[in-house]
Amino acid sequence: MPIAINGSGTITGVSVGGLPDGIVDTDMIAAAAVTAPKRGAGAILQVVSAVKTDTASTASGTPANISGLTPTITTLKANSTILVMMDVKLSAANYGDHVGLNLYRSISGGAAGEIYRGDADGSRGRFTYGAEDLFGNNGDHQVTQVSSSLVDSPAQAAGTAITYSIQWNHLSGTAIYINRDGDNSNDARSPRMASSLILMEVSA
Repeated sequence: MPIAINGSGTITGVSVGGLPDGIVDTDMIAAAAVTAPKRGAGAILQVVSAVKTDTASTASGTPANISGLTPTITTLKANSTILVMMDVKLSAANYGDHVGLNLYRSISGGAAGEIYRGDADGSRGRFTYGAEDLFGNNGDHQVTQVSSSLVDSPAQAAGTAITYSIQWNHLSGTAIYINRDGDNSNDARSPRMASSLILMEVSA
């Protein structure tokens, strides 16, 4: 087919690969023209985060979501991986409090359950993070920062909503807290803190 320059300002007859190398450079590509499905492997397609700045506590031995740390990411591309990064500030009411944290994933129309935790071994608990006598002596004045990350591969279709959460489980003792110390005095020695759960979709 011959190349034709039409009166409408369009060019027809150019075959795929028919332009010389380098003729289309970055400046010629419109801003945001390369959509997420066209980006190559390893590209960050989107970032979703949940930040918790208030405090909460639990004395329950039943796993439960930490309120405010349950972000949902809706995938832009099939079979993307999800980089999950958590940052949690924990304290306890006193010495001897035991805690377990788990990352929990729920896929719209699919499976739900804990991910990124240790293997089963006898009667031992399975957690993303767990500690016995976490805070040592004088425990109510201490705060532990729990940071963890993983690359999750949920093998989903594009447009799938995936919700991640951090579940905490008070294994024994009095109570555990997030974003505050156990003493909770009304002064600068008992600061308020922030925790977060960040999700990044990485192109397959």
